[in-house]
Amino acid sequence: MLQRATLWLLLVLVIPTVPKDVAEEYATNFVQRKVGRIAASVKDTPRAAVKPWQVRKYVGVSFHKSGTELIDHLWYHMFDALGAGPFDIGKNTSYNSTSWIRNQVSVIFPDAPIQLREDVWWPAVEQEMREAAAPQPIRIAAIVRDPLDMIASAYCYHHRGEESDNLQFFPRGTLQSMGPKEGTAFAAERMFGVVQNMTESFETPKEDILVIRYEHITASSKGFDEAIRTLMDFFFTGLISQEEYNSALEASRHVDLHRFPDFWGHTSDAACVAEAKQAALAMPGDLLAPFHSFQQRLGYPLA
Repeated sequence: MLQRATLWLLLVLVIPTVPKDVAEEYATNFVQRKVGRIAASVKDTPRAAVKPWQVRKYVGVSFHKSGTELIDHLWYHMFDALGAGPFDIGKNTSYNSTSWIRNQVSVIFPDAPIQLREDVWWPAVEQEMREAAAPQPIRIAAIVRDPLDMIASAYCYHHRGEESDNLQFFPRGTLQSMGPKEGTAFAAERMFGVVQNMTESFETPKEDILVIRYEHITASSKGFDEAIRTLMDFFFTGLISQEEYNSALEASRHVDLHRFPDFWGHTSDAACVAEAKQAALAMPGDLLAPFHSFQQRLGYPLA
């Protein structure tokens, strides 16, 4: 498992952020070369049992500060426990601004049967993914979060200097120099499109889409296990054995922040987030109103 984890993470690191068409060509050629090298070693291997991703296409969707690190590592641990290799998982991510998101993305294995989409998701993309998956069915799981909590968390995370090269908050150092009142408004303006995409994509329930609430999966280990069991039932009912189910559940628990507190260093200080949330609630009315609408449409109460 650790060997596959290391290989997958290295692949993510070595494929740079480049224009989409170049990235897809690079990733595709990379896979073809690897497949050619290993074909001889596997051609005489007995056929393995059918894997879930040979039956369905799986997609995990997240948005900046809605739980991107959580779902990324959850995907790896869960699918790895079920036997997925590093070439079975693809990822598509961007730096969020509209012009960048359309033209500059980081892509790895775009045709893999298991996908992660970070910020690269809106209704038209969903339709494209469905068409690409056909005739196979698709299962989509998205992690969503209270929009104002996302703004508060983004302010605290970037204010302390994390991801200083994130183009969404350029010029570099701008957010770090701002206090909570000014900084949350700045973050809200820059993240407006991301939150809007999240809302438009997941406000309406669909049979083949599961919405995971960040607040539930991170509240406690009990809540984490409940969310993972719901996810695994949604994804794998009738496709895996009880032994495989138990193995995937146990592997997924490595992502639980209560069992393994913030190993990835990606959460924000609770006191800072609380202060930033109050500042966000005091944003100018023309900026706050659409975020209140986003909250309501996603089923979150207004503070």
